[in-house]
Amino acid sequence: MKISKCLLFLSAITIVFSDPSSDCLLPIPGLNYDAWWGPEELRELQDTSIRPFQVNFTNETSPYNLPHPFATITDELAVIALNHITERILSQYTTSPQMTLDLLYRLKHRRQLIPSLEGVWFEYGINSDVVEEWLTYWENDYNFKYREKVLNSVPHYKTNVQGLDIHFVWAKPQVLDHIQVVPLLLLNGWPSSFVEFLEVIPRLVAPDAHREFAVEVISPSLPGFTLSEGTTRPGLSAVDMAVIFRNLMHRLGHHEYYVQGGDFGSMVANGLATLFPQEVLGYHTNLPYLLSLPARLPSLASLLIPDMGNSIYAGNNTKGRTSEDNIQQLAYLYYQSTKSDTLGMALNESPTGLLAYLLEKFHFGSVLDRRENAGARLDSIMPRDKVLDTITLYWMTRSITTSMRIYAEVFNRRTFAMNIDEIRTPVPTWVLEAKYEISGFSTGTLQNKYPNLIQHRTLEYGGHFLPIELPEMFSNDVLDAITAFRSWHIRNKRRNEL
Repeated sequence: MKISKCLLFLSAITIVFSDPSSDCLLPIPGLNYDAWWGPEELRELQDTSIRPFQVNFTNETSPYNLPHPFATITDELAVIALNHITERILSQYTTSPQMTLDLLYRLKHRRQLIPSLEGVWFEYGINSDVVEEWLTYWENDYNFKYREKVLNSVPHYKTNVQGLDIHFVWAKPQVLDHIQVVPLLLLNGWPSSFVEFLEVIPRLVAPDAHREFAVEVISPSLPGFTLSEGTTRPGLSAVDMAVIFRNLMHRLGHHEYYVQGGDFGSMVANGLATLFPQEVLGYHTNLPYLLSLPARLPSLASLLIPDMGNSIYAGNNTKGRTSEDNIQQLAYLYYQSTKSDTLGMALNESPTGLLAYLLEKFHFGSVLDRRENAGARLDSIMPRDKVLDTITLYWMTRSITTSMRIYAEVFNRRTFAMNIDEIRTPVPTWVLEAKYEISGFSTGTLQNKYPNLIQHRTLEYGGHFLPIELPEMFSNDVLDAITAFRSWHIRNKRRNEL
């Protein structure tokens, strides 16, 4: 019976529609479902336990209290032989003994910024006055110890998946036995972190007397992003990350789950919905991102012919952002896709450089970099400390380079050859697009990929970092989507029983 199901599933590929009832793995060119992304020497020594830990900016030996990877090995010779491997792994996360003091020293003794030109806002890059103000705050007013407590207000864990130590927040609701608990995989993008969801997670997990379900949130850091270990070899694309997070969910005991993602998180979520439609109960995104040529033609046109691109953009629901906005700023995408390590070396060495570069991206996400918005304050849209939380995490973990490598792994021939976005998925889908989102698609384009598109909502406000800008609205929309997904499954089950 299983063989016949697999044969039917493989034949269904000819009509590029994945079968949610099949337990077969969709054959994708170049995709290895069993890939090992960690050091080859550790393949036989993988520790698959789930380990709790806490963020610690001031620990004297390790910022994140990483357990020794060979703590469970009792053979003394084996421990000695693998000592050098241990040091190499821990070096990704261990800074100087007084890491906070080191950062503060660098901030205090920073070189004077070259002033921006008179009358200039972001036309030449981020404004030096903006950077100086944020640097001064980071040095004098950012309370490291208090922010550490805020970051630890949610429960953190780590486990090794396919060779990589993956960090994740795992928050469970406190409910009565008759309330069904449903798992939600919550995925961030770049240059974000789990901090983006700090105000979202409690809202999602909180029980509601008007709902017959409660949400259990699993929010991992993407491999190479802040608290999750980066790979040691090329090829870890968003599609490969989808396999990693599917395996993470299985380890946590979840074989059916909902998924939410924006930015690169949406690419990973899209991979999950495409590769494993039998597991994903519903897909919510605040930035659907499709790489197929038909889907990308409008944005390509906008770069080549701005006036033409703007008219096409209008049909794609990106109401607030123009092609000029992206022409001015999207050069970073090309550079990070080709020279991520070069850029990372500079940012990893200078907190001033790291803050300036990432702060520019936060301004871009809300079009505060426009000349017409000169003088606008980012902290009027998103909390200053939360922005600095993420920047501090990238600094403390030295992970800016490994995080930027995702651009090279996504925007390349291998990923394009997978044709993930030309495979339709039956997973019910809900799209929420902010006014100033960096990319958008028409409902018709989305339905080509997601034929069970339940909702395509566009806002008259909001930007790229919606969960941190509008956490209450975002949380309510996710909960509305889960409610709709559950109703959709009930209707389809009844229809199938007729």
